[in-house]
Amino acid sequence: MAKPEKIKQVEELKAKFAESGDFIVVEYRGLTVEQISSLRRKLREFGVTFKVVKNNLALIALREVGVKDAEPYFAGPTSVAFVGEEAPSAAKALLEYQGKTKLTMRGAYVGGRFFGPEETRELSTLPSRSVLLSQVAGAMVSVLSVFAGDMQSVLSTFALSIKALEDKKAAQG
Repeated sequence: MAKPEKIKQVEELKAKFAESGDFIVVEYRGLTVEQISSLRRKLREFGVTFKVVKNNLALIALREVGVKDAEPYFAGPTSVAFVGEEAPSAAKALLEYQGKTKLTMRGAYVGGRFFGPEETRELSTLPSRSVLLSQVAGAMVSVLSVFAGDMQSVLSTFALSIKALEDKKAAQG
């Protein structure tokens, strides 16, 4: 491959790594073109891009975007799932696909650090980002609802005390 083509590929990979932030590295050895295409379609449902990469070019791109210690994950036939904020959903889809094919998860880069295959499997058990956000929002609404109820109770008690004081003064004269 000519040098300008490699430079272009490194630039494209840099853009993908920088844009996505988080990614999962898999070995696709033994998968057919049909299986890879099917996996791409499945991952696209989650907004995930799945790309076969050349290891050396991917490592150069990663170094240029500031990712260190990536070498152990990039050996042999390698693909990268650029997962963005949907790492749990993508990991779950890849794990399901791994059970049906010869796909092997090598690791994941999430939140600025690499995780091995076992930790990547655990990542697949987490709820998606949207589910986590809705759980946090639900908890906040619950706390605010209790707080509003408590404030209403305090104000109601205060108003009744004022009314009782007013009635007492009116009765006295």
